[in-house]
Amino acid sequence: MNDNTGRRFNKTAAFFLLEILLTSKQKQNKILFTKKQNGNVMTIQKKLIALIINFHENLSILDKEYKKEAGDILNDYNFNEMHALDFIGKNENPNVTKLSEHLNLTRGAISKIIKKLIKKNAIEIYTIESNKKEIYYKLTQTGKEVYKDHEKMHKKWNDGDLAFLSGIDQQDLITTYNFLEKYNKFAQSRIKILKGENNEYTAD
Repeated sequence: MNDNTGRRFNKTAAFFLLEILLTSKQKQNKILFTKKQNGNVMTIQKKLIALIINFHENLSILDKEYKKEAGDILNDYNFNEMHALDFIGKNENPNVTKLSEHLNLTRGAISKIIKKLIKKNAIEIYTIESNKKEIYYKLTQTGKEVYKDHEKMHKKWNDGDLAFLSGIDQQDLITTYNFLEKYNKFAQSRIKILKGENNEYTAD
């Protein structure tokens, strides 16, 4: 993910977060908490928006550092290419439609990713006897090596996260999980709206 994409994601995530907060049951009491910072009063909503932006920036930095540690091979692939490879490696008969649904990208965007991965000799095309017209993708030997390194990187990442979470109070984890679950549902509904599907988010 390049810097411009990261900045666009940060702004989108911030707007999503602001809207879910302001459409929640606390809408009638917007200012839950205020604190003087550099002469400005900050609401909890603004503090959370700043936090989620910082959170994403830190994840991007961690991703780059883990890639460096895993080896040069991963640095040849961007965020979407890497996750397309991961999906192809984990699923049976992956095609453009399945990749589009999983990555929340248009079929056109997926086709461009596929072309790049084929050019990098990471995947190859195949068909099945029952439907020769449908095109599927599988990892090449190069793709398998990238997939393996990516799995190692994620395991190290996940192990670190689990170690951190084991020291967090159980109630804090439950509260955080409940909020993120609602936020994820909200974000998914907005994606459907942007794709032209009729779907409205309703805060529980």
